[in-house]
Amino acid sequence: MKKNTLSPLRHALVLALPAALLLLFAFPPSEARAAPGDKLKGKWKAVAMELGGKRHPVKPPMLIIFHFQGGSKLVVTISNGKRDMVQNGTWSATATQLIMKIKGQTETAGYKVTGSRLTMNKTIAGRAAKYHMKKVN
Repeated sequence: MKKNTLSPLRHALVLALPAALLLLFAFPPSEARAAPGDKLKGKWKAVAMELGGKRHPVKPPMLIIFHFQGGSKLVVTISNGKRDMVQNGTWSATATQLIMKIKGQTETAGYKVTGSRLTMNKTIAGRAAKYHMKKVN
């Protein structure tokens, strides 16, 4: 009668499998460990702004672009069709808060990225403001 024993190699693999699975779930691939603000990277075009609960669409010739770049670089472009104003600064983010520094001024905004949409909540002159933005690249 033949014994049902595992070869030493199979025995080692059977014992190692639970440890390998534990490592796989404890340390997921780098895509799953993305930095909190990685979803912000790219160019975002303002499509509307809410002030005091009233929504105001951002229509041409008005154009507002926030460009969140790697290395914490931020470029904000505001155009009225006749003149462009470009402001350079820096940015950082947690999972829910965005910190932007432009011309020595620091602004903090709550944010949420849903697919190709971004909403930023901040205070302008003591009033609650909400930016509705769409990713353009």
